[in-house]
Parts: sequence; C-alpha cells; structure tokens
Amino acid sequence: MKIELNSKLLQAVNGLFLFAIAIVYMACHPGILIVKLSWLPGLFLLFGALTLAGASYLDKMDAKLATKAALYFLYAILFFAVKGLSVDVFLIGLWAMIEAAILIQNALVMKKNDEKNWILPLAVGALIALLAYISYFVGMSIFVMIGVTFIFVALGQMLPLVYDYLPKIEFVKQNPAK
Repeated sequence: MKIELNSKLLQAVNGLFLFAIAIVYMACHPGILIVKLSWLPGLFLLFGALTLAGASYLDKMDAKLATKAALYFLYAILFFAVKGLSVDVFLIGLWAMIEAAILIQNALVMKKNDEKNWILPLAVGALIALLAYISYFVGMSIFVMIGVTFIFVALGQMLPLVYDYLPKIEFVKQNPAK
C-alpha cells in the first residue's frame, strides 16, 4: 500500500496536533498548565503550523493555508513568550472563533461551487462558534469546555481528508406547485 503525501493528509496531521492540544486542556489542572506546562500547547501548535506550511506548499502555495500557518506560528510564539497566555480564555476563544469562520467560509465556497457535503463544514463551524461562545460563560470547568471546542476544531481540520470517504449528500429541490 502506497501513501502519497498531499495537502489533505497534512491538514489531517494538523488536526491530530489540535486534538493533542484539546487533550492537554482537558487533562491538566489550570495551575499546572500555567506553571509547568504553559509551553506544551505552543509546541503542538508549532508542529501544526509546520504541517500547514507544508500543506500550503504541496497545494501550489495556497494562500488560505499559508495564512493559517502564519497565524499558528504567531500563536505558538506568543504561547512560548508569555508564560500564562496559553490559558487566556479570551485568546483561545478568539482562536476557535477564527477557525469556525474559516470553516463556514469554506462551506459557503463549496455550496457556491455545487460541491456535495457542504453542510458538514457549515455545521461543524457553527458548532465550534457556539461552543467557543459558551466557553466564555462556563466558569469552573472552562478548560474542559475549551478542550471540547478544540476536539471539534481538530475534526474541522480533518474534514478535507474525510470528504473523499463520505457518501455524497444531495439536497433535492421540491416543486411547490405540485
């Protein structure tokens, strides 16, 4: 079996790194995350940025992937430079909202191009936006909520690889005159 390296596979690997970030947020106590492990989300984010940069290169210098890789590099540098920034709820929520906006925009482009399964990234993006918004108001279990949000962000990153294996969903337009 031969596996070809393509941009969809690298985006899925980035999703795995985001999944690891979600596990870190759900598993670590906030005090331990601030004092001892504040660098760990930045490290996974740096690896994710490298995979997105590689995906951009393999996809003929895709501007969206390159911009997302630059954003991930910026977040990784900020997480390494400022010790408690990796637990700033508003910054992490903003990151999740940006991911949701990118997914929703991709879904609308898919609908415009009459591609199938455009509803899947739209639903995942809307769910991410809702979970990120709710995470601002949760209180004590905020890092669990952020972890759950980033599980869906990771799923959203893996969607381009998954599209090829899903059944095609078509929406049938009904004639209201009948």
